Amino acid sequence: MQPNSDQHQRGLQVPSRQDSTAPTTSQQAAADLMRSQIDTIYDDPQPNELAAISIDETGSLTSQADTSPYEQTHSEAADVHAAEQSTEVQAHWQKYHSAWQQYYQMYYERYYKAQTEQQLLNVAATPEPQNATEELTKEQATHELRNELLEKVKTQSKKIRKSRHFMPIAVAACVALVFVFLQYNQIIFANVMAYTTPASQDTVATYIDPNTDVAVGPDPLITIPKLAVQAPVIYGLTTLEESVVESKLENGVVHYPIRGANAVPGEIGNTVMLGHSANDVFAAGSYKFVFLRLDQLQKGDYFYLNYNGKRYTYVVTEKKVISPNQVSELAITTDKPMATLVTCTPVGTATNRLLVFGEQVAPDPSTATSRTETSNDKSGTEEIGGASKSFFERLFGGN
Repeated sequence: MQPNSDQHQRGLQVPSRQDSTAPTTSQQAAADLMRSQIDTIYDDPQPNELAAISIDETGSLTSQADTSPYEQTHSEAADVHAAEQSTEVQAHWQKYHSAWQQYYQMYYERYYKAQTEQQLLNVAATPEPQNATEELTKEQATHELRNELLEKVKTQSKKIRKSRHFMPIAVAACVALVFVFLQYNQIIFANVMAYTTPASQDTVATYIDPNTDVAVGPDPLITIPKLAVQAPVIYGLTTLEESVVESKLENGVVHYPIRGANAVPGEIGNTVMLGHSANDVFAAGSYKFVFLRLDQLQKGDYFYLNYNGKRYTYVVTEKKVISPNQVSELAITTDKPMATLVTCTPVGTATNRLLVFGEQVAPDPSTATSRTETSNDKSGTEEIGGASKSFFERLFGGN
């Protein structure tokens, strides 16, 4: 752009060479210098021209001076953005997305429908078990339930055995079981034997005439036919100390004399016979369970005592359970010959005492003799003995 073309627009007044008055040489030089400076200024791009310059696709500078005003104030990106935000374009895109959604919906509906039909065809083609419609019998149901329980037990057992706590717990349990067995085995064995030991079905073979003497052997015995019991009887006890009584009970049933109940068979008064209902299995003796089932005797049953070569018959008249310190229950004032069988109850414990009373019916009770009290007769005792000791009580000397 040359400055001469825009002289009037810029308001610059340049002296004309057509003036009648010719300039001097110094004036001409000054004018030339000014023109060169103005040309230098207008040779550089102006601000509006810089804004109109852009780089074309080849990388060279292009001027927008020749473009239209619309092209100078608008761009393709701005026009595209404005077009995207227009209502018509939004409606078009909405229709486009709706079409694709309908397509996918129809596609997946057909897909899953086909899969379902195929599964139904597979199920229909599978043959049913022959007994599918039949109900399980009771034996089959029991068998299946048993197998299921066994599988669960095996699974749980494997888990427990793998636990690091299993061995300590198992050892502790074994020790506890051993302790319980040693301490209370008499209860366990007593209850087992009470149901496994057979009893005699013959309550009494024949009734013995009271006027008839029956000769028997010289050994003192007690016989209870209903309970299938026959055991020796130990007489002559000189003390009621528990240790002495316990030692005598190892060999049979003990004649237990106390003041007011120290008669012997054939004498008026009460003859007391003491025996174990149960005892520790490790204890000595063969008569630890001799009176185990004594509570099965009922009124009218018979038992026999052989003494001094004669057999004495007694019929059961009463049963009673007392505490060990009720010794007075044995000191009975009577004018008849009678006998009382005594043992601990419940079996395997020494909590109470069971008393079975019997009256002599043969030989004739009227021929019984009276017993004369002597200074050697035992004094009263505070508690009925015969309580068996547990394993640990005997081991450590407990009372």
